[in-house]
Amino acid sequence: MSLKIASIKEKTFYFSIFFFVSSGYLLTSQLALSSAPHPTAFMEWEKNIPYGEYFIIPYFSYFIIPLLAFFAFKQTSNIMRQFVFIFALIAIVSLTIFVFYPHQFGWKRPAPTTGFETIRVMLAFLEADEVYNTFPSLHVSFTVAFWYMMKDHIKNRIFYHLTWSWLVLIVLSTLFVFQHHFVDVVTGIFLFYAAYAVTHIKLLRQFF
Repeated sequence: MSLKIASIKEKTFYFSIFFFVSSGYLLTSQLALSSAPHPTAFMEWEKNIPYGEYFIIPYFSYFIIPLLAFFAFKQTSNIMRQFVFIFALIAIVSLTIFVFYPHQFGWKRPAPTTGFETIRVMLAFLEADEVYNTFPSLHVSFTVAFWYMMKDHIKNRIFYHLTWSWLVLIVLSTLFVFQHHFVDVVTGIFLFYAAYAVTHIKLLRQFF
């Protein structure tokens, strides 16, 4: 197994693949919008989850993570290949479900009450993202994948726990901003571990 450190050119190439496969969400979201309404799956206790406007901050901070995971650490070429394969597999499974069995969130978000304009703008952006294709949560699958991609490179104990806490907040934020239900989160986590396990099949392991 090669331990060659990926060059910036390689990192950019693999990041481009990730960006391409993840952008398929936008197309499937439009397809779901054109054929709405769709079924929803939630548990009664979820109706007691309070709407947390300020969770929009960790929710949108998710978009910083791909840049950190791909460019901030000395990733090896084989790790890059492994995780790009994982991202692609997660995307293929998720987008297939989005096309043939789309779901939507179970109820409308309350109107913003915060006086902070930045938060209101972020919430408006979220509102523009229709609450379709919620099952499974790509936001969660990719967040967990990025954690596994980064965690072995974080040597400072404090920074390690701060990063882990940040990613947990991102996962929780999907519930508190009323973008995903609990089952979406659980299946999103499961989908990552399933894809991760696939890369450890002996037949495929030789490529990473």
